[in-house]
Amino acid sequence: MSESNWMKVGLKGDPFSTSALLATPELPNLFAGRKDELTRIATRIATSNGSINIIAGEIGVGKSTLVNALGYFSMSNQTIPEVELDIPRLLPCYCEIVLTKHESAQSIMKTIISSLAESVMEYLNLEEIYTLESPLRELLALNIKQVDSDRIKRWEVGLELISVKVENEESLGADALYTRQYLDHVLDLIESELNFDGVILCIDRFKIYNDSMFIDALDVLRDIAFVNERINWFLFGDKGISKSIIDLIPRFRDFIEAEIVLNYFSLDDLHDLVKKRIDYYRIDSNIEFPVDYRVLRVVYRYSHGHTRNTVKLFGSILRIYVQNKSFRGKTIDRDLFITILTIHSNGYLNHPDLSDEQRNVMEVLLDRGSFRPLEYAEFGHVARENFTSVYRALEAKGLIYRASKETNKSVYKPDGLGISLGLSGRIGEAAKVAAAKLVEKMVDEDTEAGQLGLFSIS
Repeated sequence: MSESNWMKVGLKGDPFSTSALLATPELPNLFAGRKDELTRIATRIATSNGSINIIAGEIGVGKSTLVNALGYFSMSNQTIPEVELDIPRLLPCYCEIVLTKHESAQSIMKTIISSLAESVMEYLNLEEIYTLESPLRELLALNIKQVDSDRIKRWEVGLELISVKVENEESLGADALYTRQYLDHVLDLIESELNFDGVILCIDRFKIYNDSMFIDALDVLRDIAFVNERINWFLFGDKGISKSIIDLIPRFRDFIEAEIVLNYFSLDDLHDLVKKRIDYYRIDSNIEFPVDYRVLRVVYRYSHGHTRNTVKLFGSILRIYVQNKSFRGKTIDRDLFITILTIHSNGYLNHPDLSDEQRNVMEVLLDRGSFRPLEYAEFGHVARENFTSVYRALEAKGLIYRASKETNKSVYKPDGLGISLGLSGRIGEAAKVAAAKLVEKMVDEDTEAGQLGLFSIS
């Protein structure tokens, strides 16, 4: 949505962005919650020299933002709110590493050095530092670019790293750039020229591939890069990833900290987050913009408690409301809420394709509201095995979820994406009507007389 439309609700920007917060001065004004988790990782940083930390959780739960918050408070020498700890000054990670299968130790090492180069670049731009001693400048192959007529100075990282003279380079041969010695030289320069005690490095979507080259590479790099007192590693992945690492590479056992699992925000924490962001972006105190708890509660249920999806949908509702002139002056009640959700669903471009069997199951499910696996006959299936393959495919697509996980009592319900697919009309008119009734039920269960009362703009 354009800046002028945000201005209509008294805001200077989008408070519903779902991108990870970066380690910038804006972060403390937008970051909320996660006090316990932030305290745990801050304590580790304060009491150990280098560490390997596993942050586990679903996509969109806030793993990157949590570590970036630590990075910002550390970099700026600010006390973490409500956490009385002295932590070292660390260079935040502005460029997360992503590893793929069949990586070699050399390719991973090059990615590590490139990530450090990107982080140095972002830090220099953030602090508006445009003069730098030649060793670090040459080492990271940085150059200044002038943008447009304003001659704005900005650092950019070169595509190739410049080789530097290190001890025993002759014996190291072609691999000199990818050794512990070279990495320590980079860290020495970051420490001496930028006054950092160490760095933060992050690997996103980390998976431990059962591939001999990949495992051998990590095993070799344990001593070169992963066990380093000036590097604080954060690996983002699924719950249980630490066990997989230790099982396949036992030498990591003594260096991996206990896994920290991030769950989705509670409704109260999410409400606090949205309110904090709206308060920060507010520029006109005369325009009322209440964050109605009832509305967020409905959207939270609709999104099955998924943090990113709830924020994204809440923002989409606001954008559609503001941009549609016919809605001006109206309070969002149940019917208008369904209308806006339908508009949102029609504009959603990522609806998955369905087979005829999957489409039939979704149509019946939207009408019923839930099902148990034993009820396969009511969906037109003769064999339970075939029905199982169909609904598991729908679960994998994010269209349904397992509402009850008790043994032999599993209950599945349509997720927000499944309801949106129904509202879009892509499954058929009957499914569209059924999806609207499900939303009506959600609203009626969570509000008084179906009056959501989000806000009203003249």
